[in-house]
Amino acid sequence: MGKEGRQAVRCSDYAFARFRFLQKILLVHGPWYYIRVAMTVQYFFYKNIAFITAQFFYAFYTQFSQQTVFESFYLTFYNITCTALPITIYGIFEQHLSKKMLLENPLLYKEISKNAKLRLWECFYWCILGFYHAFLFYYVPIWLLGDDIGLKSEQVVSYYTHCYTVRLYAHCQNSLTKKV
Repeated sequence: MGKEGRQAVRCSDYAFARFRFLQKILLVHGPWYYIRVAMTVQYFFYKNIAFITAQFFYAFYTQFSQQTVFESFYLTFYNITCTALPITIYGIFEQHLSKKMLLENPLLYKEISKNAKLRLWECFYWCILGFYHAFLFYYVPIWLLGDDIGLKSEQVVSYYTHCYTVRLYAHCQNSLTKKV
């Protein structure tokens, strides 16, 4: 390799010693990366819509008094358990197709080149799912507990617990049933 070649390698983000390495990067790691990023982006939209909409519903019961539906511990725990952990684990371990299958079928690369996982309909589906789960997070505990809670009294802690349980259940259910 000449002097210019080594200098170009030092200045680049990626360098390949041989062009044959490019095939594995494009055909294997490209689809894996695309699927992971598409799922992550849509999951963050879903999570934030579900989280904020439930707080919006609660604002009507508190007459917009700036009281949050969850305590600060629940907010922190929610962001750790429902944001950081699932998507990190998903990002590390997700391989929707095996390396061998992707290398043997280069036409599978066309599936991601058309941006199929980030189309408007897919994003719309995740937003609708977020609104649906926000409705469940908020109104199912009220329906289940009935007159046992007063949303403007000291009994709100029991509401926090039930609402958080429904929220975790919905997130787990969504994570287990959603196919990429």
